[in-house]
Amino acid sequence: MHRNRKMTERQEIEIKLEAASPEELQEFRESKELFPGYLLAPMRTKHFTDLYCDTPDFALLRAGFALRIRAIQEAGGPKGKKAQIRYGVSAKSLDRPGVKGLHSRREVEGPLTGPKHWNRPEKWPRPLQELLQELGLADIRVTPLARIEQRRDTRELLHTNRKARCVGELSADTVTVYEPDPADPWGPAPAVARFAELEIEVGDAFQEDGASLKRLRGWVKKLRRRPGLRPARNSKFERALRLIASHPPGGPVDAQGVQPRMPMAEAGRLVWRRQLVEMLLNEAGAREGQDIEYVHDMRVATRRARAAGDVFGPFFRRKGIKPYLKGLRKTARRLGAVRDLDVALEALERYRKKRPKAEQKALDALAAAWQEERSQAHEQLLEWLDSEEYRAFLVDFHRFCRTPGEAVRPWETEGPGAPPPYQVRHVMPVTILDRYQQVRAYQVLFEEQQKPALESFHALRVEGKRLRYSLEFVRHLLGAPGETLIRQLKRFQDHLGDLNDAVVARARLEAVIQAGLDKPAIRHYRDAQEATIQELTRTFPPVWEGFIARKNRQILARAIIQL
Repeated sequence: MHRNRKMTERQEIEIKLEAASPEELQEFRESKELFPGYLLAPMRTKHFTDLYCDTPDFALLRAGFALRIRAIQEAGGPKGKKAQIRYGVSAKSLDRPGVKGLHSRREVEGPLTGPKHWNRPEKWPRPLQELLQELGLADIRVTPLARIEQRRDTRELLHTNRKARCVGELSADTVTVYEPDPADPWGPAPAVARFAELEIEVGDAFQEDGASLKRLRGWVKKLRRRPGLRPARNSKFERALRLIASHPPGGPVDAQGVQPRMPMAEAGRLVWRRQLVEMLLNEAGAREGQDIEYVHDMRVATRRARAAGDVFGPFFRRKGIKPYLKGLRKTARRLGAVRDLDVALEALERYRKKRPKAEQKALDALAAAWQEERSQAHEQLLEWLDSEEYRAFLVDFHRFCRTPGEAVRPWETEGPGAPPPYQVRHVMPVTILDRYQQVRAYQVLFEEQQKPALESFHALRVEGKRLRYSLEFVRHLLGAPGETLIRQLKRFQDHLGDLNDAVVARARLEAVIQAGLDKPAIRHYRDAQEATIQELTRTFPPVWEGFIARKNRQILARAIIQL
C-alpha cells in the first residue's frame, strides 16, 4: 500500500469475498497456511463499530467517497483494566473492482479524539479536511446513513521465502447492519441484516516480494473455488446502504424487499428507496465518464424507478408524486443520451476492428464525430447533476422515500365491510397478468403472413420491459418459476434490444451521410446495420413463440400463486 502524509493516505488493495454464512469462514480462522509459501499467524480479534455519514444532499457519495467514523474496542489490560475505545475517521473511494473480488481504493484516514466530534469536520485530522477542500466541501455538516458492527478475526499473512515477513492481513468478518437514529447515531437501533466476508489486504511488502497483479488474480480464482465463497462486488458500506434501503420498515432482521402484506403504496416507496440508492452509488462514476457501466447502471435505476411509478403510482395522490416522477424523467433523459452514444461507439469499434485498414481510417472519422456528440451529451448530463434543481430533487425524494404514509391515496370501501384490494398479495398477481396480457396481444401480428413493422417490435420491447420490471419488484416472492420467467424475458429483451440498437444506428448513419460525411466505409456500415435488422427480425419468431408457449404460461401461473 502506497502511503504518504504521515501514513494518513494510502492506496488500499484487497481481495474481498462474501461468505454464505459465518461458518464458512471457520477454515480461515484455523488453517496454518493460506496458499503454498504463505503462512497464517495466530488470530487476533477486534470489534468495530462503523458509522457511515454524508451530507443531507449526499455530496460525498456523489463525489465517489464513503465517510466512516470508526470506534475500535481494544482489549483490556492487566489487573482488570477496562477495555479502551479509540476512534478514527476515514474517507474511501468507491472504485469499481477491475477483477471480481479484487479492490483498489484511495483511502484518507486519521484519529478522532472522541465520538462527540463525529459530525464536526473542523475537528477532523488535516488530511480529511484537505480532502474535503479538494472536493469543494470545506464547510459541511454530516448526518448518519448506516451503522455496522463487526467482529474481525485477523491473521497476518507471512511469506515463508522471506523469513516469515508480513506481506498482508487476512480478516474473517462477521457483520451486523443497523439503521441509525439521526438524533442518537451511536445508540440503540434496529438490526437490518447480518452477513460475513473474507478480506485479504496486501501491503508494501507484498509488492517488494515481486508479487504482481497476476498473482492476486490467481488468489481470487483459487478462493472463488472454495464452497460458500463468492467475489464481493461492493464495499461493506455499499452493501449496507442497499440492505437498509431494501429493508421493509419494522421488518425482522434479514427481511428484504417487498412483502406480501405490504400496502402497494409502501411497497412502491420501498422500491424507490432502493433505486435512489443505486442512482447515488453510480453517480460519481457516471460523472467521471471513463467506465460506461456507471452511466448504464444509473440509467437502469431511473428506468426501474419510473416503472415503479406505473405499477405503484395509482396508490398515491398524483400531485404528491408528480415532482419525483418529473425528476426521474429528466435524469433518465440525460443519462439516455449518453448511454445511446456509448452503445453506438462500442458497436462501431467492434465493427471497425474487423474491417480492412483503409476502411478503418474512414470509420475513425465517424467515431470522432460520435465521440464529440457523446462529450456534448455528457456535458449536459453534468450540468443537470450539478444543478440546484437536481440537488433539491434528491433531498426531497430521499425524504419522501423515508416517510411512510406521505401522499398515499385514500381508499374508500365499495360497500359495508368490503375492503379494497390494496395489499401486494392482492394487487400484484393481477398486475403481472395484465402486463403479460399486453405482451401476448402481439401474438396476432406474428400469426399474420406479413412481417410486423419495426415500430411494433419496439412497442413489444417496451411492453416486455414493463412485464420484466413488474416481476422483478417481487422476484424474491415468486420462487423458481419467477426466476425462470425473468431469465426468459431477458433473452426476449436482449434480442429486441439488439434489434433496436441496429435500428437506431442505421438512423444515425443516415443522418451522418446526409450531413456530408458520405464515405463508402460508412455506407457499408449502414448496410451492415440493415442486414442485422433483417436477420434479427427473421430469427425473432422462435424466441417469441417459446415465451408465449403453453408451458411458459404454466410457469407464469406457478409464479403468481406464490404471492
